[in-house]
Amino acid sequence: KTKYSDILPAINHIALCYAENITVSELAALCHLSESQFRRLFFQMMGRQPMRYLTDIRLRMAATMLLNTGQSVTDISAAVGYQTLSSFYRNYKQKYGVSPHEYRHRYKQTRDDGR
Repeated sequence: KTKYSDILPAINHIALCYAENITVSELAALCHLSESQFRRLFFQMMGRQPMRYLTDIRLRMAATMLLNTGQSVTDISAAVGYQTLSSFYRNYKQKYGVSPHEYRHRYKQTRDDGR
């Protein structure tokens, strides 16, 4: 029977090392599973593919950094593990519906107004 604990080593690794270059084979090995077994179990437990989960974690961290730091979008992109700014922008806009710059401007202003 499949359990969340079967993929927990991968979840923990992603949480701690999301900014690094992580591969599915590396995650599968941490869980002592073949890549295909790992992909199947991960999807069953998490409702999305491992690399989609990694992307979501990276984007969530980037959103937090955009609102809580003065770092540039370029620096944040690199800090959360993106190799290219263009893929960061594309993924960010796909997830949040706005560019990182727009997100920062729109939501930081809303937060600051609410204080």
